[in-house]
Amino acid sequence: MKRFAIFQILAMSFLYTQVGFTQEIIDKAVINGGTLGAPTVMFDASAADDQTLGMTFFGGSSSLDFDSRAGSSCMARFSYDAPFSSLSVARAGVGLGIPSPTSRFHVFSDGGDFSSSTMTAEVSDFAPTQDRTMLNLVNNGGAFMTFTDTSQTGGSTWFFSNANDELFIKKSGVGSPGMRILANGEFRFVSNNNSNFQILSNGNIRSAGVLQEGSDRTTKENIHAIDPTEVLSKVVDLPISTWNYIRDENDTTHMGPMSQDFFAAFSLGSDDKSIAGMDKDGVALAAIQGLNQKVEAKEETIVALNESVEKQSDLIAEQSEQILKQNEMIDELSQRLEQLESLVSAQQK
Repeated sequence: MKRFAIFQILAMSFLYTQVGFTQEIIDKAVINGGTLGAPTVMFDASAADDQTLGMTFFGGSSSLDFDSRAGSSCMARFSYDAPFSSLSVARAGVGLGIPSPTSRFHVFSDGGDFSSSTMTAEVSDFAPTQDRTMLNLVNNGGAFMTFTDTSQTGGSTWFFSNANDELFIKKSGVGSPGMRILANGEFRFVSNNNSNFQILSNGNIRSAGVLQEGSDRTTKENIHAIDPTEVLSKVVDLPISTWNYIRDENDTTHMGPMSQDFFAAFSLGSDDKSIAGMDKDGVALAAIQGLNQKVEAKEETIVALNESVEKQSDLIAEQSEQILKQNEMIDELSQRLEQLESLVSAQQK
């Protein structure tokens, strides 16, 4: 019965198209032809029972409309100038712009008029302002997204996935670089299957290489000289202790100042809750310079004292030589005195 009705409508459409009859309603089916821009076949439920379903085979600006009569808005439209294979429904899936889709939903573009955007999900500006889920991927297992740049030799493919209860972005290939966010909040940069950089869930940072902080003179302003000896005196007074973070595990012990004491002494950094590595290094280097200045000053004092001692030693040596000469003269005089005494004693006899 349904097939007969369809054939009957098609036959009537052919008849009316050939003779150019005006539009007439036949059991909620309107068949019209002969007037450019008028619908060829229309299924309309709005006239009889105020429904909104409709179908139009159109000969003007559209080749097929699924029309909502009551709201005067089109639910689906295939324009007469739509490109080849705008919509293909095949066993493998649904294709947009491709006659033979290879997945459940396959979108293809030749990069022509639509090179700026192949797919767009947009909410009207008139909709209430709120966060919305614009893309939802659900799978009984990890959900993957792949990004491939076919302009690269052999194609460059990156994966985006939430497999194994972690979020990761990775380049295709064994040992390729990637980024992982674990369920416990840990963050890792991976290369050659090694975690080269990690931000642990307790806030600790691990790096397989060195940490290079920007210190280019051209990026700085308000540059002022400091007094190293003053910095040294503050370092001497700075409380240093051993401690552990509350979130540390396995009895980890650290040594260093409290950020509040450091900020109070040097006023470095943006607040008193943390100590920047650059500031700590700068204080240490300035204190070393201050200590060096003190050492050099003491060395100068020692050199001056040594020079004074040498002068006194030379003076003592001169005085010792004079005393030696005087002793020699005394010895000589003693010998002469003995000789005289001997002569006097001989004469008296």
